[in-house]
Formats: sequence, C-alpha cells, structure tokens
Amino acid sequence: MSSTLVAQQKASRTAYDCAAVRAAVYAWTGCRSFDYLAAHFVRGSSASLRARLGVALSGLGATALTKFLVSRTSPGSDVLLFARQAVPDDMVREALRANAETQIVILGAGLDTSGLRIGAERRKSGEVPGNFFEVDLPATLSEKQRLVRRIAPVLAGAVSDNIRYIPCTFGENELNAALLSAGFDRSKPSIWIWSGVIHYLTDAAVRLTLAELKSMSSPGSQLFFDFILLEAYEKPTDYGFSKTKSRFDSFGEVMSFGFRKGEDHVREWLTSQGLRFVRSYTHLDMVALYEQKTAAPAPSHGTPWANLCVASL
Repeated sequence: MSSTLVAQQKASRTAYDCAAVRAAVYAWTGCRSFDYLAAHFVRGSSASLRARLGVALSGLGATALTKFLVSRTSPGSDVLLFARQAVPDDMVREALRANAETQIVILGAGLDTSGLRIGAERRKSGEVPGNFFEVDLPATLSEKQRLVRRIAPVLAGAVSDNIRYIPCTFGENELNAALLSAGFDRSKPSIWIWSGVIHYLTDAAVRLTLAELKSMSSPGSQLFFDFILLEAYEKPTDYGFSKTKSRFDSFGEVMSFGFRKGEDHVREWLTSQGLRFVRSYTHLDMVALYEQKTAAPAPSHGTPWANLCVASL
C-alpha cells in the first residue's frame, strides 16, 4: 500500500481535527479570506469528540479556552493550518485572476473548503467560479459529499457545482485516468494543492504521483505542498513534534516521508523529478504571514517541524 490511510474504511480523523483548528482560528481572527466554512464541516461520523467540542467552544466565543486546547493537543497547529490554507488560496485567486480557465486540483482534499469559498467570492464579483477537482480516498470523499449536501442551507451561496469529486488512491497509477474521466484538460494551466498528504506516502508513491502531475501539466502550472522535516522524525522532542506525531500514530495515520531542514534538500529532490523549486515557508515565515493577514499577534510560534513549499511544473 502506498499510504497508511488506504486501509481505513472511514474518513480521516486528522481531516476533522484540522477543520476544527481552522474553525477556531477564524473565530479568533474573523479573517474573511480564511476558512469561514470550516465549523460547518466538523459534523461527520468520523469527527472526534475533541474536534466537536473545539468547534462548539469557538462558536460560543471561548477564545482563551480554545487557544489553550489547541496549544495542549497540537502545539503550533493554529499558525501552520492558517498558512497552509492561506498560501494556496492566494495562489488560486491569483491564477484565476490571470486565467479563469486555470484548473485547481486538490489532492487529498479532506474537508478543504477553498472550492466553495473562492467560487462564492468570484460569483459575487460576477466572475466564473473556477473549475475545482477534489481528489481523495473514497471513504473520506464520500463523507465530505454527504456533509456538503447536509449543510447546503447554511453555506450562504457557496455552492458546489464548480467542484468535481474524484475518488482515487495516490501512488497507484490511477490519478491520470481519474482526472481525465472527470473532464480535466491537459492543455490548460493547473494549480495542484497537496496539503497534509505526502507525510503518509512512501518515497516511491510521491515520485510516481509527481510524475503523473508533471505529465498532465501545461506551462504555467504550479504545485503547493507541505512536508515534515526529517530531523523532526529523528529528534521529535527537539522540534516539538512528539505530541503531534503520537496523536497521528494513534489514529493509524503513520508519517515517515519528508525533507531535510533548509532549502537544499527539497530543491535538489524536486529538480531530480523535473520540477523547479519556487520558494519555501519555515515556521517563522508562517508566523509572519499569520500576523500580516490577520493584523493580530500569532497565537503560537508555529511548528518548527513543518515547512510549506511551492514549485513549478
């Protein structure tokens, strides 16, 4: 198997935990360009009690308490998840402004709401909403679609007719066929968003998937992904990674893939796969981004164990 998640017959618990943190961050900041829909999605059967409680408390305005809970359960995830959503969201907005036919492919979509939110933004300004393709494991995607249908009345115009849902197993050489059968057009530029996924894949599966992305990408296409530092796997305590890794392991969502600290390793690895490194974001960059966009002090120092990366294909 290419991923420890493939064996699971239910949606990823981590997807719900991440949505709960995004909901909390939106409640703290009111940053409208951020994920204002996240709270509505923490209602599926796979959501943990902790995630449900966090969303309930956020809705009641318990800012201090929710900040404490996040800091205790997933230290730094507030800043990481803000940046991990904000960076690709901005990439998508910019790409659609430049070319409305740009295709947005979200690999391992989980409970991502960017297709709903950005589509609604563009409709409001009289523009086409953009074509979004959400790709994930069948169980997670099925639960996501049920949630979208269930909460449709509260989505405030954020409808999903611009989103195509594509069940797929990463690394099994099926992504290409699945996207093409859903109407993906190789001749159009694409933004590929790969958040919170590659940690769970083997090196071979990551290489295979990138080869597929490259073969399907026209000039001007870009890739966003996040990764865990190999040093953090080796010395989790030094990087503040012990608690987070232990929680994910307990879910059966075991992580192992990553890159070395700094830009050299990821740059060289991407070059070897025929991609061009554009830039990366350390936890300090993510803190600065949070404070710039929210005009508020960051609630934590972020995650020294994780980086974000942008590459061109």
